[in-house]
Amino acid sequence: MCEDAARTVHIAREAGPLIPIPQDKIDALYGRYQNVYGQTTDARRDR
Repeated sequence: MCEDAARTVHIAREAGPLIPIPQDKIDALYGRYQNVYGQTTDARRDR
């Protein structure tokens, strides 16, 4: 996983200067990933 992140950063740096992501956006995306992503409201789960 560390190697994947390093590769992503390397490719991004090759494209030009990095633009920081604001902390509030990071927090919102983290919250979505932790609490929403992959979840379903499918009634079949409640059986």
